[in-house]
Amino acid sequence: MRPSGLALMLALILATARPSLASLPPQTQEVIARYLAELNRVESVRGRTSIEPLFALTDTLQEYLFYGELLENRNWSQKEHPPTMEDLSESEYAELSKQLRGILLNRDEVVIAEPDSSTFLPLARRKGLKPDRDFMDVYFMTRPCAWPAYVVQETDYSGCDDYGTGKIVTLYGEWRRYRSAHPKNYVSAATQQLEEIQNSLADPGSPCGGPDSVTRELQQFLSRFPNDPITPKVRDVLNAIQQGRSNIRFPRGSN
Repeated sequence: MRPSGLALMLALILATARPSLASLPPQTQEVIARYLAELNRVESVRGRTSIEPLFALTDTLQEYLFYGELLENRNWSQKEHPPTMEDLSESEYAELSKQLRGILLNRDEVVIAEPDSSTFLPLARRKGLKPDRDFMDVYFMTRPCAWPAYVVQETDYSGCDDYGTGKIVTLYGEWRRYRSAHPKNYVSAATQQLEEIQNSLADPGSPCGGPDSVTRELQQFLSRFPNDPITPKVRDVLNAIQQGRSNIRFPRGSN
């Protein structure tokens, strides 16, 4: 039986990737090869095609590049876990960054392996289907970089939620609209983004401003979505703030 074109492409990319990234386990190298093969397939296909499998592989890449201990092989070089992106030499890391087109990498202070909007947005518009184009628009509206759009970065690894500007409520509406229009597409990724925003509304944990800013955001939510499943929880949070019995830790000196 002759191997398929995709299998041949995967074998070729895997063969060329391994010598320069020899410090990574074979399983991780294979995931890199699968991602690059799928990216090449999407870029070279005639007409349009689903980009969802390619986007799903970005999560798999992240798991293998970040968390070597999740891999089944625990005997790699007698270490506690197989090597990860952080264990690469500078030259190997530079080569990995070069190979992984469409992925933003960082390992200084905070470890990042995120889909790059400069690759995925134009790719979706040029090659993707309607669910792909809509998803990428909302996803990169929510996560223009490693940080969500509604989080203000304070240090290399921490930030606060930007209440009062309407960003959180706007993004909640965008994800509700996406899930309604495309309930069978990007289910895991869309659910994760929506749940993170819901948590920011129903349980404000690290606001940038004082009670007035959170109050404005929650009032805007209640006005736009009076009958949503999380509405009772949001209303309880708002009432607690207004009655002075909230446990939210607001920044010192804020109003």
